[in-house]
Amino acid sequence: MVAEKIGYFQRLSMFSQAHLPVFTTAVESFRFVFTHRRELRRLAFFAVPAFYLIHIAFDSINWFALSHYGLNATAMRALADLVLRGSIATIVLVAWHRVVMLKVSGRGTLPPISVGVREFRYFVVWVLLSIAFVAVFAATMAAMVAAQFVAMLGVYFLLLLLGLSKSLVVGQRDQLMLVMWISVFFALPVASYITGRLSLVLPAMAVDRKRPLRQAWRLSAGNGWRLVIASLLVMLPMESIAALCNRAALATRATLAYYPLSFAAVVSVFLLVVLTGTILSLFSLTLDSGQGNRDAARADVVPAE
Repeated sequence: MVAEKIGYFQRLSMFSQAHLPVFTTAVESFRFVFTHRRELRRLAFFAVPAFYLIHIAFDSINWFALSHYGLNATAMRALADLVLRGSIATIVLVAWHRVVMLKVSGRGTLPPISVGVREFRYFVVWVLLSIAFVAVFAATMAAMVAAQFVAMLGVYFLLLLLGLSKSLVVGQRDQLMLVMWISVFFALPVASYITGRLSLVLPAMAVDRKRPLRQAWRLSAGNGWRLVIASLLVMLPMESIAALCNRAALATRATLAYYPLSFAAVVSVFLLVVLTGTILSLFSLTLDSGQGNRDAARADVVPAE
């Protein structure tokens, strides 16, 4: 155990610099999960059956029947998914944040799985960050669409003045699709960048530390895109596997293959949640360590007389 802690401290000291290494941080996230299989199994015994039961139940419910009661089926399913799966994911994330934060820093023993005020606060902040992501994404989309239509109008007027308006061969539908894809291309990274930097409040909340949004923003300065790219390197593989398994399960719903494929999709989602908590925790520890080193360096500077 001592050697394990030293190894993590050595790697964290390597990370404690102005610009965090993207690939190394992503690899370290997978390494931590693999080397802490006991803690992973303990969480899996709770989360995987819960996720699996919800998955089976959601696929068995006729959500469109709710429309007879004046309810929107899509909205009700999304709300139920947020509350049920979100609550389980919150419990897993808080527990795993504590595993990473306390194990790597060498403080405390294996934290228990709990449901209380800490988890409720975490869930509320996580929902608010999700709403912020949607709001930033929508605002950026609207700005990009407006900017492109203004630019297109300028091009149209220029071609009209030059007598070349008949040279346009792109149809209106094609233009709209192109505008939407370009807008998404810009809006998704912007929303991920802003909420990714602010999400550093979550690991601190899991270990009962106060970290306002302003401090999380300041702490991640210069490393926002690195956090986003490293998170994608960790999350995309598991998201892809979960999506493939879920699609295969839906395609085989009438056969016995549905159940093992659904279970594989649920396990992939569980690992995705754990890996997300791991990389956020490692970034939090790394940036905290770097901030501490910079503060110590400033404290050691003797003012000039």
